[in-house]
Amino acid sequence: MKRFLIITAALMATLLCSCQKVSVENSLPEEEQKASGVSLSLIQEGEFTKAQDVVDVKDFYVKIFKGEELYKSYAKYSQVPTTIEIAPGTYRMEAGTQGQAKAAFSQPIFLGTTDVTVLPGSIIPVNLVCVLTNVKVTMNYTAEFREAVNDNFEVAVSNGVDANLVFRKSHIDNGISGYFTVTPELTITLQAYRRDNGKEITHTIKVDDVKARDHIVVTLDVEEIDNTGNLEIGEGGITVDYQVNPKEEVIVVPGEGGSEGSGGESGGDNEGSEGGEGEGGGDASSSAPVITGNGLDSPLYLTAEQAAANPVVDIIFRTLEGKTIKDVWVKIDSPTLTEDFLCDMDLGAAEFSIVNFSNDDAGQTRKAFLEDLGLIDPSKPIAGQTEAKFSIGGLMSMLITIATPGEPHKFVITVTDSGNVSSTATCTIVKQ
Repeated sequence: MKRFLIITAALMATLLCSCQKVSVENSLPEEEQKASGVSLSLIQEGEFTKAQDVVDVKDFYVKIFKGEELYKSYAKYSQVPTTIEIAPGTYRMEAGTQGQAKAAFSQPIFLGTTDVTVLPGSIIPVNLVCVLTNVKVTMNYTAEFREAVNDNFEVAVSNGVDANLVFRKSHIDNGISGYFTVTPELTITLQAYRRDNGKEITHTIKVDDVKARDHIVVTLDVEEIDNTGNLEIGEGGITVDYQVNPKEEVIVVPGEGGSEGSGGESGGDNEGSEGGEGEGGGDASSSAPVITGNGLDSPLYLTAEQAAANPVVDIIFRTLEGKTIKDVWVKIDSPTLTEDFLCDMDLGAAEFSIVNFSNDDAGQTRKAFLEDLGLIDPSKPIAGQTEAKFSIGGLMSMLITIATPGEPHKFVITVTDSGNVSSTATCTIVKQ
């Protein structure tokens, strides 16, 4: 009995020693036993009163980088937990809007980044401020401009590198703004037609020293000036509004009593299409032909793979008030599809009608070429119709194959109806 008690006591002592040994080896300092990570709050710097420009931080993406490698990511801030558990170390946090277009209507791009060091057992609060990274452009017009100029005017805005948008009356009336990646200079080109005689008015201004968060506000105005045909630019100013920095620019064009404008002529004085009578333009108004399609409101970006797949790039013409299509002219403005190149392709010129063709070899060769490419359908003549389609997708494979990435290729479409009222729109294609 005594021997048994001694053995039991020895065994108990051994077990106690073993337990104490394990406990000592697995214990950690109290701060290292706690979770480590960050508690993230996103702040948007810049508020917009236009509903189409409002972005919600709940939809911002969130990314966490350790060095150059992506450590964690969330598609939306609304999916981020209250505490993001992260191992101790130094990280870069990034958040921003999903859209990343180089130029787009109603697409402000916000971005915020910050570095954070996570300590063992600590939850680090992070307030990440996301600021506007692109340039906002808004168009306005005065009542005088509206009375003097036809409704089919266009204002093309380009950052000179890879971002282009065309503003039309519908954008202005609906308060739609454009957003551009930042370059030192914006080029703004007005193309309009006078109500009194259909003459074309063109003018270009440049806005220098452009920075992120600038808001370029362009006001189209008109006044009576001398008969030189020159266009004038009014003085602009800089104010501060909702944390964005507006720069006001005024484009002044000749009024009803002024000159006929500068630039190439269109409408009333055009020479007519091949085989046509050359009656020309007329007074474009709300009843002018309507032009819709791909690449009109903003450039259409295509990769070589997309172009090879024969993408749909259609321009639709529609006449109003019972009138029909009389003629459609296409002008190609492209650094790749030059006049010489187009002549070699049997188009014969960089500007041509797709409705009326002369009976000589040049006219019929052009017609056959357009039909072979599928740009026009010989079974569906355009003239005399109230609605028709011009499919330029057939040109895309050839164009994108030889084009330089980033260069814009413009197809300027002018539709004239049976009442001699014309509308013009520009389709812009860019190779990615």
